[in-house]
Amino acid sequence: MGKVEERIKAHNDKLMDTLKHQKEEREKRRRSFHEGKN
Repeated sequence: MGKVEERIKAHNDKLMDTLKHQKEEREKRRRSFHEGKN
């Protein structure tokens, strides 16, 4: 694999991690929000 491919892969991995983290944070907030209303 070339240097460019490695850089792209690393970038994509970081991007996916960030997206997954954001999604989890949103889920957590939504859950606590619902629990607060009950």
